[in-house]
Amino acid sequence: MSSYDPKKVGKRIKMLRISKGMTMNEFGSLIDSNVKSGTVTNWESGKNAPNKKRLKRIADLCGVSVDFLLNGTQMSIRDIKRFQSALIDKNTLTNEEKRIAREISIENRLAIQAASEPFDKISHQVFKDSFLAGLSPEERALANQISILFGKMSDSGVSDNFLEGFTVYLRGITGLLSGSISKKDFGEYQDTLYKCIDKD
Repeated sequence: MSSYDPKKVGKRIKMLRISKGMTMNEFGSLIDSNVKSGTVTNWESGKNAPNKKRLKRIADLCGVSVDFLLNGTQMSIRDIKRFQSALIDKNTLTNEEKRIAREISIENRLAIQAASEPFDKISHQVFKDSFLAGLSPEERALANQISILFGKMSDSGVSDNFLEGFTVYLRGITGLLSGSISKKDFGEYQDTLYKCIDKD
């Protein structure tokens, strides 16, 4: 294997496992019957990397290349935009196009996660750890933005009326993210917030 960053390999493996909705035990057993959750933990933390055979098995299971696991996508932003533009009018994708799209998606999610990390401390002051642990990188970025907004609001002396409306709005966002309410129903939560803003 060429030189690579074991921590980045671990982050890619973790994101792929999570995107497949698997526990460490489930993931490990599909890679090799001898792989336990502790081994997967070591891979994901960058403590050590899977051997060549296991890397190939992870790549095959997750629909990515071994090169992607080791080095990430080597596409520039311009290449990614060209690739996406080329797919717009296609009804079906080739296996190669699906693989590239999956790799770009994982890289994007890792970038979102990395951008959110500096704000995680603020989020832990606003939300319970159990809530934050179950969020996707995109949802976590939203939680971080909400936390920052709450911090700014508390410093500026916002009215109780607005905070009540904003709390209802956050319930709506949570329902929308969890799928328990539709986008149409979410409009009612937005209206509540707008009414509170108008009163202030």
